[in-house]
Amino acid sequence: MREPAHNKALSTVGILLSSAQMGSAHEYEVAKEERIASNKKKDGLS
Repeated sequence: MREPAHNKALSTVGILLSSAQMGSAHEYEVAKEERIASNKKKDGLS
């Protein structure tokens, strides 16, 4: 379940930036959940 720290940081910053632009905490939560689900899928495949 490890991924390069810089990739994770960039993704998190991207989510935070897009969330700030939309001014929506809900969008941030949705993006976070989708990211977690995506990571779980990747872990299952590899």
